[in-house]
Amino acid sequence: MRTPVATAALVLAIVAHAAAGQGPSQARPQTPEPRPGTSRIRGTVVDASTGTPVRRAAIRLRAMPASLGAWTATTDGSGAFDFPALPAGRFSLTATKGGYITLSAGQRLPTDPARAIQVADGQTVDLPPIYLPRGGVITGRIGDEYGDAVPEVAVQAFRAEYMQGMRRLASVRSSITNDIGQYRIYGLQPGTYYVAATARGADGRPIQFMEPGTQAVRGSGGLAPTFFPGTVAAGDAQRIEVAAGAETAGVDFSLLAVRLARISGTIVDSRGRPAGAHVVTLNPARSDGALLLGGVIAAESDGSGRFTLANVPPGDYRLDVRSTRYFEAIAESGGAGQRQRQDAWEFASVPITIAGEDIAGLSVTLTSGHRMTGRVVITGADPDPRVFGALRISVLEATAGISATMLAASAPVAEDGTFEVRGLMGRRYVRVSRLNRWALESVRARGIDVTDEGIEIRDGVEGVEVIVTTQPTQLSGVVTDASGKLVPDAAVIIFPEDRDRRRGPFNRFVTSARTGTDGTFSVRALPPATYFAVAVPMQSDGEWAETDQLERLVPHAIRFTLAAGESKTLGLRLERP
Repeated sequence: MRTPVATAALVLAIVAHAAAGQGPSQARPQTPEPRPGTSRIRGTVVDASTGTPVRRAAIRLRAMPASLGAWTATTDGSGAFDFPALPAGRFSLTATKGGYITLSAGQRLPTDPARAIQVADGQTVDLPPIYLPRGGVITGRIGDEYGDAVPEVAVQAFRAEYMQGMRRLASVRSSITNDIGQYRIYGLQPGTYYVAATARGADGRPIQFMEPGTQAVRGSGGLAPTFFPGTVAAGDAQRIEVAAGAETAGVDFSLLAVRLARISGTIVDSRGRPAGAHVVTLNPARSDGALLLGGVIAAESDGSGRFTLANVPPGDYRLDVRSTRYFEAIAESGGAGQRQRQDAWEFASVPITIAGEDIAGLSVTLTSGHRMTGRVVITGADPDPRVFGALRISVLEATAGISATMLAASAPVAEDGTFEVRGLMGRRYVRVSRLNRWALESVRARGIDVTDEGIEIRDGVEGVEVIVTTQPTQLSGVVTDASGKLVPDAAVIIFPEDRDRRRGPFNRFVTSARTGTDGTFSVRALPPATYFAVAVPMQSDGEWAETDQLERLVPHAIRFTLAAGESKTLGLRLERP
């Protein structure tokens, strides 16, 4: 049986939310061994705020494709770097130094597109200076419930992002507290952050303490992973604004002392037999938060189906049970159901609330799930067996902590447009892939439109209609500034007038686009609705998609309506709300 660390590593592997000399240091080829040539790329790295050379910056040069080779170099006392004896070809180049924001050639901000460097045989390319901006800094102090300093605590800075229409907090930088509980997280891009701290012992487990006079593990206390300003809930974490090159100080908070629970039980299959070789994981009950700060809480059952999960902080969770082979197949093939039939793996998902007390004797019964059958209907085109046969149906789950598309149940569409998907339970969302220029119009089950609300599957579902349109909506436009000049690399944010449609998993109504070098943008396949559109400076995180942030954009946006199959062109002025 795997150790808890090995089991967690298996799950993490598929989860998914980075000396100066007198002259430029000699570039060192990396594996694979690149072939030498007669070309050269050189340049300098400069501090964006002071204009002084950035010494000892690490420069990484990669051939495109990367399989053709990679090189590294270090800037000298004048900030210069040099890559001689290169083969002809296309390259990407990145400059990195602690305390600065990493940039690629051609970027002014990390959100800008990187420049591909083309070099011919015998050519020397002198790059424009790379101006590295100083990163922002968050500093503070971590204490315990008594206010005493807690040393050697891991402190992480998170940024919000949206994956599959669902909010995640992704860790971007981290630090460790010193002997007086102070921490410093540096090199941050400008933007909004959330900070959390996790106290863990040398064995990687949460720090625990016992009540006086006891030696039993049951009811042991510990310091829970905690968000600033002092909450275990990601949704209650406070935003922290960080500016380029500026220090945001005083982000002090105390770790919460809680009772850490143990969950133990037995897994049986659908026939009541002990089920071995299954992975048990705890995921947050809500899909709009962060992964567990303390890391994946996971265990593998023994040959008799017994399992134990330890050091569980209070909260609402979903206990998920999947076959070990299920996860191994994902790691091997990149998706579930690619090598075995969907009904080959039984599973279970059980809601569970932890209030500090142990849960023992839990019995988890596996199920093969239920079946969904239906038909794809293509509007505006004659049915063609070859077209139907190229499509694939995915039935997605709004799963916290794990990629919903990776764990999707899926099935091909038959040449007559019918499909059958197995292994389903709970609320699911139906999508169709490989549509090329077409788009999903709607999904209907039992005569009701369930495209964006999903289907609650408690038994078999028949007669699902997946309607595909051959004439999706088309939205295009141009962004200018106050003087009428075209604005490249602006963010165009589009969201519905109806507030209820601004949230939810796999959201089709909220999106963004980026203007090209000519200031133009395009978006396709928005559902028919009334929308707002606004152009703002390029966004570096997912905060723009928060419902309150969208509401703040309304006074700066233009309102428009898209009908089914309609094409529309907008003219937007760059706003700085």
